[in-house]
Amino acid sequence: MATQLPIDIFKQTHRSYLVNITKVQRINANSVFINGVEIPLSRTYAKLFK
Repeated sequence: MATQLPIDIFKQTHRSYLVNITKVQRINANSVFINGVEIPLSRTYAKLFK
């Protein structure tokens, strides 16, 4: 599914999570927050996400 989405808008934060970066409200070392929902951010994808 990830290969069918635009890579400039959708980023992977964890093995099981893809997020729309235009909806991200806040980022910390271990999480991404969208509408108050905490989504895990793994160390592997954190390097690519930021």
